[in-house]
Amino acid sequence: MKNLGKLVCAFLILLSTQSISAQNTPAQKEAEMKNRGKEQHQNPADKLKTELNLTPVQYESVKKIMMDAKAAREKNETTNKGDENAKEKGKKAIREKADAKIIALLDANQKAKFLTMKAEKKEEHKASMTPIEVAGKKTADLTAKLSLDAQQSAKVNEIFKVGLTKIDAIRLKYKDNQDAAKEEIKPIRKEMERSILALLTEPQKIKYKESQEKKD
Repeated sequence: MKNLGKLVCAFLILLSTQSISAQNTPAQKEAEMKNRGKEQHQNPADKLKTELNLTPVQYESVKKIMMDAKAAREKNETTNKGDENAKEKGKKAIREKADAKIIALLDANQKAKFLTMKAEKKEEHKASMTPIEVAGKKTADLTAKLSLDAQQSAKVNEIFKVGLTKIDAIRLKYKDNQDAAKEEIKPIRKEMERSILALLTEPQKIKYKESQEKKD
């Protein structure tokens, strides 16, 4: 009987331990998710402090620049609500202004590393963008370079949307054969260029061709 009593006690203790473990599991998971969220949403200024080995003075200056840029982005979202082209143009201007201020604070080694980080981030962002998002960005860039009016900008955006959606589909189709993809993409790019040129004034056409030659 004594042995039976010991076995029952041991069994009850085991059940109790398992119950406590089961109750703690969701809490532990939630804590893990919070920690991951903190890592993913690390303060950009803190990240730069670590990556570039910023001094305390540099860090405080960078933090203020980023806070000002955040406020400017929020204002841009409100001011240009419903106008994606103007919104993209505003975001680009804010980003470039903030980057220029940060670069002015850095020494030569920090500047080189910062520019490398920006280039890598740009490539990652570009790879994750949808054709519609890329179309919006390209339209905003072209609108700024050529001083397009609202009607031109809207038509250019539509041209980019249609063309880039087709290009994205081709890249997926030939994901293991880039040469075949390039051949099929060429006529689409040419058609996009023809359609855009047809919308432009003569001075705009000259600027557009000059910008394309610089890319080449």
